[in-house]
Amino acid sequence: MYPAFAVAEALQQGADDLPPVELDFVGGVGASGMEPELIARSGIAWRRTAYIQGGPIHGVGPMRMAISLVKLVVGFVQALVFTLLAGIYISLMTQHDEEHAH
Repeated sequence: MYPAFAVAEALQQGADDLPPVELDFVGGVGASGMEPELIARSGIAWRRTAYIQGGPIHGVGPMRMAISLVKLVVGFVQALVFTLLAGIYISLMTQHDEEHAH
Protein backbone atom coordinates (compact mmCIF):
# COMPACT_ATOMS: atom_id res chain seq x y z
CA MET A 1 0.00 0.00 0.00
CA TYR A 2 2.86 2.37 0.65
CA PRO A 3 3.94 2.56 -3.02
CA ALA A 4 0.31 3.36 -3.88
CA PHE A 5 0.36 6.17 -1.32
CA ALA A 6 3.47 7.65 -2.96
CA VAL A 7 1.77 7.59 -6.36
CA ALA A 8 -1.40 9.13 -4.88
CA GLU A 9 0.58 11.96 -3.29
CA ALA A 10 2.38 12.69 -6.56
CA LEU A 11 -0.91 12.71 -8.50
CA GLN A 12 -2.56 15.03 -6.01
CA GLN A 13 0.35 17.45 -6.23
CA GLY A 14 0.18 17.53 -10.03
CA ALA A 15 3.53 15.82 -10.67
CA ASP A 16 5.34 16.21 -14.01
CA ASP A 17 3.21 19.06 -15.34
CA LEU A 18 -0.03 17.13 -14.82
CA PRO A 19 -2.97 18.82 -13.13
CA PRO A 20 -3.77 17.65 -9.59
CA VAL A 21 -6.45 14.97 -9.37
CA GLU A 22 -9.05 13.78 -6.89
CA LEU A 23 -8.61 10.17 -5.84
CA ASP A 24 -10.90 7.42 -4.61
CA PHE A 25 -9.70 4.45 -2.57
CA VAL A 26 -11.24 1.01 -3.00
CA GLY A 27 -10.10 -1.74 -0.65
CA GLY A 28 -11.16 -4.98 0.92
CA VAL A 29 -13.16 -5.41 4.11
CA GLY A 30 -12.11 -7.77 6.82
CA ALA A 31 -9.12 -9.70 5.50
CA SER A 32 -6.45 -8.00 7.55
CA GLY A 33 -8.37 -5.06 8.93
CA MET A 34 -5.35 -2.85 8.25
CA GLU A 35 -6.58 -0.85 5.28
CA PRO A 36 -8.98 1.54 7.08
CA GLU A 37 -6.30 2.39 9.66
CA LEU A 38 -3.61 2.90 7.00
CA ILE A 39 -5.93 5.07 4.93
CA ALA A 40 -6.75 7.23 7.95
CA ARG A 41 -3.05 7.67 8.78
CA SER A 42 -1.92 8.25 5.18
CA GLY A 43 -2.62 11.98 5.24
CA ILE A 44 -3.97 11.76 1.69
CA ALA A 45 -7.17 13.65 0.94
CA TRP A 46 -9.27 10.85 -0.57
CA ARG A 47 -12.41 12.07 -2.27
CA ARG A 48 -14.17 8.86 -1.32
CA THR A 49 -13.27 5.51 0.21
CA ALA A 50 -15.11 2.26 -0.47
CA TYR A 51 -14.58 -1.16 1.00
CA ILE A 52 -15.54 -4.31 -0.92
CA GLN A 53 -16.60 -7.54 0.83
CA GLY A 54 -14.46 -10.66 0.52
CA GLY A 55 -13.34 -13.69 2.46
CA PRO A 56 -11.08 -16.74 2.45
CA ILE A 57 -12.09 -19.95 0.71
CA HIS A 58 -8.85 -21.91 1.02
CA GLY A 59 -7.88 -23.55 4.29
CA VAL A 60 -11.13 -22.82 6.13
CA GLY A 61 -13.97 -25.04 7.33
CA PRO A 62 -17.17 -25.60 5.34
CA MET A 63 -19.22 -23.06 7.33
CA ARG A 64 -16.60 -20.31 6.95
CA MET A 65 -16.24 -21.18 3.26
CA ALA A 66 -20.02 -20.84 2.73
CA ILE A 67 -20.00 -17.43 4.46
CA SER A 68 -16.98 -16.36 2.40
CA LEU A 69 -18.67 -17.39 -0.85
CA VAL A 70 -21.66 -15.20 0.00
CA LYS A 71 -19.30 -12.32 0.84
CA LEU A 72 -17.45 -12.84 -2.45
CA VAL A 73 -20.70 -12.63 -4.43
CA VAL A 74 -21.65 -9.46 -2.52
CA GLY A 75 -18.15 -8.08 -3.16
CA PHE A 76 -18.42 -8.85 -6.86
CA VAL A 77 -21.69 -6.91 -7.07
CA GLN A 78 -20.19 -4.03 -5.05
CA ALA A 79 -17.16 -3.87 -7.36
CA LEU A 80 -19.35 -4.03 -10.46
CA VAL A 81 -21.60 -1.20 -9.22
CA PHE A 82 -18.59 0.91 -8.22
CA THR A 83 -16.96 0.37 -11.62
CA LEU A 84 -20.14 1.21 -13.52
CA LEU A 85 -20.77 4.34 -11.46
CA ALA A 86 -17.17 5.47 -11.86
CA GLY A 87 -17.42 4.93 -15.62
CA ILE A 88 -20.62 6.95 -15.82
CA TYR A 89 -19.09 9.75 -13.73
CA ILE A 90 -15.97 9.87 -15.91
CA SER A 91 -18.08 9.86 -19.07
CA LEU A 92 -20.24 12.72 -17.83
CA MET A 93 -17.26 14.78 -16.69
CA THR A 94 -15.51 14.24 -20.02
CA GLN A 95 -18.64 15.33 -21.90
CA HIS A 96 -18.95 18.38 -19.65
CA ASP A 97 -15.32 19.37 -20.25
CA GLU A 98 -15.67 18.91 -24.01
CA GLU A 99 -18.84 21.02 -24.15
CA HIS A 100 -17.21 23.87 -22.23
CA ALA A 101 -13.96 23.72 -24.23
CA HIS A 102 -15.67 24.91 -27.41
